[in-house]
Amino acid sequence: MMNLITFSLVSVLVFFFSGALSQDWTNVSLEDFRAKILELEKVKKPNESFSVVGEYHFYEQHQGGEPAYSFPLIMRIQPQKKKVYMEQLGRLMVQNEKMLITCDTATRQLIVQEPNTSFYKQRMTEDFNPLINSNSKAKYRKSGRMEIYRLEFPEGGTYKAMELWVNPTKNVIEKYVMFAERQVKDEFKEEVEYIQPRMEIIYSNYTFGEAVNKQEFPDPQDYFSDLNQLIPTVKYKEFEIIDLRNQD
Repeated sequence: MMNLITFSLVSVLVFFFSGALSQDWTNVSLEDFRAKILELEKVKKPNESFSVVGEYHFYEQHQGGEPAYSFPLIMRIQPQKKKVYMEQLGRLMVQNEKMLITCDTATRQLIVQEPNTSFYKQRMTEDFNPLINSNSKAKYRKSGRMEIYRLEFPEGGTYKAMELWVNPTKNVIEKYVMFAERQVKDEFKEEVEYIQPRMEIIYSNYTFGEAVNKQEFPDPQDYFSDLNQLIPTVKYKEFEIIDLRNQD
């Protein structure tokens, strides 16, 4: 009798906790999805400096597997001083109030652009009007301690869906996932092989406020000895200079 009771109790607990750890998807409105994004935006105060580190992982299929490629991510932003420093996908990006410099060491290029003000802008309700008016579908579920918000795009586009994995305690995104719409040929393999990629960005070590201002922020002058004439420093004298400012 005790064995039967124990078995029944264990079965109930397994059923309960498996449901608590991972739930089925629930449909939510696009308005609810927008509201969650705006809520996440409020974690950072307007004009507050912030930084985050993480990793990009690229997989060959939508589910499972080991990453085929991985890259580190560093993002530091000082809205009040209009400064940005990013390391992503093997590129360095440095921005001040006058220009954005992208340093690509693989192609040995220095790309000069106008500043990207979206780094500093806090998104507003109207910024999501294209999403609200689209045929996308939003879903929600819980997995362990994480809340997952999924957006499925209309067929025929580049991407099938995206997911935001949110830590509800800290109210920050810990993982961002993009799923490719269709299978593509793996250009890095000699034999013909088709993959259906997904990209994951894992975020960690969020920092806000004055502590960020004490971190290193490279400047465009680290790349150019003369910013007006775009004369590179000795370190980058062999790099191709591409000026995309004032392009129609």
